[in-house]
Amino acid sequence: MKYKISHPTKIVSGLVSLPASKSISNRVLIIKKLCKGVFKINNLSQARDTKILSDILNSKSKNIDTKDAGTAMRFLTSFFALSEENIRISGNRRMIERPIKELVQALNHLGADISYEKKEGFPPIKIKKKKMLGGVVEINAEVSSQFISSLLLIGPSLKKGITIKMIGSIVSKPYILMTLKLMSHFGILYTWKKNIIQIKNQNYKPKDITIENDWSSACFWLEIAHLSKSADIDIYNLNKETIQGDGAAEKMFNSLKYNYNSTGLNVTKKLSYNKIKEYDLKDTPDVSLPLIVSKSLQKESTFFYGLNTLPIKECNRLESLSMEMTKYGADVKIEKSSLKVFKKNISNSQSCIFNTYDDHRMAMSLAPLALVLDEVIINNIETVDKSYPQFWEELKKVGFKISLLTDLEK
Repeated sequence: MKYKISHPTKIVSGLVSLPASKSISNRVLIIKKLCKGVFKINNLSQARDTKILSDILNSKSKNIDTKDAGTAMRFLTSFFALSEENIRISGNRRMIERPIKELVQALNHLGADISYEKKEGFPPIKIKKKKMLGGVVEINAEVSSQFISSLLLIGPSLKKGITIKMIGSIVSKPYILMTLKLMSHFGILYTWKKNIIQIKNQNYKPKDITIENDWSSACFWLEIAHLSKSADIDIYNLNKETIQGDGAAEKMFNSLKYNYNSTGLNVTKKLSYNKIKEYDLKDTPDVSLPLIVSKSLQKESTFFYGLNTLPIKECNRLESLSMEMTKYGADVKIEKSSLKVFKKNISNSQSCIFNTYDDHRMAMSLAPLALVLDEVIINNIETVDKSYPQFWEELKKVGFKISLLTDLEK
């Protein structure tokens, strides 16, 4: 389906709600399955990714389809390697293009028996029934932090525990810290010295938990505030004290003024601010799309680096975003794991039709451009269900006009 989106006044004001963090939710679901006791999860994410993971964990099927849920694919690979069952894991077309070699190698080194059904290094994979004891393993930390989190989550359940030696520059380090902090909440002790994390064999202890609201989703509201003529947005139940690394977005969107109160976060625009010309996004890849789109409309050139993981996300976000940005006149250059947006005056008297590439963050990053263009049209609107199902309804609360395109308009 396609939505036509506009904003008559370009002035954004109102109270909006966020989804619960799917990153936290998905980790807690794995922990709950590994924990011998019972505990309550409050504010569990309703995102499609979390529902997919939950359904699989509660299923008795030996043929697992993670669809487009990348976290589910990575976490379940380790979880089922631990289960001593014969399991096949696959996903949708894009999922079988996303590499999993480093994780599989690590698990096999720890005693698992995992093989590839088709292409070496990619799903589908087959896990044969075998007892995995654990031990010491090396893993390339430059590919995906989810591989490391996946190993950490099962570490306490391994007879020999787990010692992970991370090789290279660690990407998305805050997500590894998030995993460890959640494990600590459930009683797990660990050590992290330099590039080595060690966890001994121990039991998760049941303890109720309330999932934080999602800072990654909040970034789209920071983008909206930045692009608006004027903003006064109340983001419900968003905390400054967070275990989510994307809370760092507050400093990146430095054109905004932040006021935390008893109900959440109030965001308004500053009258003046110093423009940042370079951003290192190695630790916060999910901030990159809304931030890059926001800065693409500045008259100054801006450089973004540390984008190593973007090509292996739901789509190749580096190439896809660059392609869509050229539609409204942005001048973009990609070099390896970096992107530069060059100084250019962009006309706002135009409409753009944007493709989403079945990527939720592409859709949510491009939609706010209705604040600077006459209107935008977003293809495949339902892709936001992956992380923020109520996104389009929340946009309406702050004055966006959203309509489903009829057959005559397409």
